[in-house]
Amino acid sequence: MGYFLVKGTSAKLKAQLVTKAFELVNETGVEIKALTCDGARANLAMAAELGCCLDSNKLQTTIIDSTTGQRAYFFLDPSHMLKLIRNTFGDYKCFFDGDGNKIQWLYIEALHRIQEEELFFMANKLRANHIYFKTKIMNVRLAAQLFSKSVADALIFCQNELDLPDFNGVSATAKFILLINDVFDILDSRSRQKRLKRALNAENFEIAFQKLDEAKTVLTRLCACVKKHNNESSKIPLLQSPRYTGFLGFLICIESAKSLFQDLVQDNDNGLNYMPLHRISQDHIELFFSNVRSHGGYSDNPTAQKFEAIYKKLLINTEMTLTAKGAYCISLEKIEILNCSPSVEKINSTIVREYNDTCNERNDDVDFTDDIESQIFLSPFGEKVVEYIAGQTSKLEP
Repeated sequence: MGYFLVKGTSAKLKAQLVTKAFELVNETGVEIKALTCDGARANLAMAAELGCCLDSNKLQTTIIDSTTGQRAYFFLDPSHMLKLIRNTFGDYKCFFDGDGNKIQWLYIEALHRIQEEELFFMANKLRANHIYFKTKIMNVRLAAQLFSKSVADALIFCQNELDLPDFNGVSATAKFILLINDVFDILDSRSRQKRLKRALNAENFEIAFQKLDEAKTVLTRLCACVKKHNNESSKIPLLQSPRYTGFLGFLICIESAKSLFQDLVQDNDNGLNYMPLHRISQDHIELFFSNVRSHGGYSDNPTAQKFEAIYKKLLINTEMTLTAKGAYCISLEKIEILNCSPSVEKINSTIVREYNDTCNERNDDVDFTDDIESQIFLSPFGEKVVEYIAGQTSKLEP
């Protein structure tokens, strides 16, 4: 609706702007159902000004517009929250679940180390960038690939199948990684996907809600050892630590997702058949801002004048693309210009052969395997990987 090119605003002013936006949008006949922002403290304070209660023990994430009476649901961008959880895990190194089991970063480092040493990867995308993520801290893909089912399965495999001492007690860590993966799949769900990645609908919402409730219990009980001002460490709930935002953000998204689904799908006879929660993310505006930056030489801070010029340029280009269908002429054929693709036969007929095919005779008297070692030694890790590859290869159709 608009851009306010100022250095910063107070939470109260932001709340007033949101209320005004509700009013203006309502005049057009459009109903706002979700409000998404990142995890800045000012945004959390703005939500409180709009009537939300962000206390983890009594969450209330519904915004009721005072002028129209319409309900909207407050979200913190799931992708941003996932990165914050990854950052906290990488810095604190160790969490404790509700049963006191350790959730440790060192297991992820051990998995990366053994994969690099063995030159085999256990069907996961874990690389150095996932461990040393500070140089690419804004990359959501790295956080999503770290909190993935493939990484959790690899950790369990190293403990149960390979019996490696570096992975003793890894179960709690693998369970935590898998839980974060499942929650993010639900909060980033789209239409034609499988399992929890599928958009919420009448068929899968019960399974998804059970997983969200499980995550809510786990996140509420997570603890960590945090240093105080006197450098003494004490074990406190993560929701009470200085790095609480990512965990609280997931709890807020869980509460709002369930309420939004009930509003748009369950309690609405003329509502949606399914609800892809990816639509409430900030990915769309992030892509737009990336386009804006690309027009300014990838400047993160364009001036107001530059932003206005880029914005107008993008609007014009979009209008030209949209109106191309109504042009005075249309393309009836796909014609490629300045393109030449000769056939394989033509290429072969114009090159000089460096050898004669008829001279390629086979000599059965020579044993070419004399110099090849008869045995190849693999570690237990390598043997399991080769067995898996061989099993998958045997399933391929000839």
